[in-house]
Amino acid sequence: MKKQFLTIILFGSFCTLLAQTSFNNEVAKSKLEVYVIPKLGFSKITETENVPLNGYSNGYDALIAISMKKKFRFSTGISYFEINGNRNLAGGSASLKNLYLQIPLNINCDFPLSKNIPENQMVFLSIGIGGYANDFINQQIETISETTSLNNLGWNFGFKSQFGLKFLVTKKMNLGIGFENQIDLSQVKSDNIKYKTVSSSVYFSVGYRLNRN
Repeated sequence: MKKQFLTIILFGSFCTLLAQTSFNNEVAKSKLEVYVIPKLGFSKITETENVPLNGYSNGYDALIAISMKKKFRFSTGISYFEINGNRNLAGGSASLKNLYLQIPLNINCDFPLSKNIPENQMVFLSIGIGGYANDFINQQIETISETTSLNNLGWNFGFKSQFGLKFLVTKKMNLGIGFENQIDLSQVKSDNIKYKTVSSSVYFSVGYRLNRN
């Protein structure tokens, strides 16, 4: 219940912020957008009583964003994140899979790469930073003889940064590609074991503007 309550509070706070700022002239000129962002990369997991594990990571973001002054973009939503790797366990080999559910809060700035008039600018340098609340929802360890699964290991918080390119395809649709790094600032604590991850990935984004104008 605590996890669900925290999620409701976070989304409620964001929705309240949108409602309050909707009366502001800047937001009246803003653009409401949705983004789907798949990612592929590498991660490093550190946990007590084990050597660090390097693995492959993949995931995706489903975000809703507000763009202001054609440069700044604030977004939040849901992120799913998965890390796969192998480690030695009791003299044998084991396959490990960690699953995470994140609630991000991001700010991005888009800088035009051409000197054309604003209406003709099609390519932008996109730089972003943000934070996230991270729910370690499942860890699965598989050996030849058995599979162990642990659920709801706990919450922690982290920081992320992005660097990439954004391309306007139409007035309503844009595509993007770039790099993202994220690092846990706090640890997940479960059964006297502490977990922390660092990840680097390549992202591909598809954005669509919902406003009619």
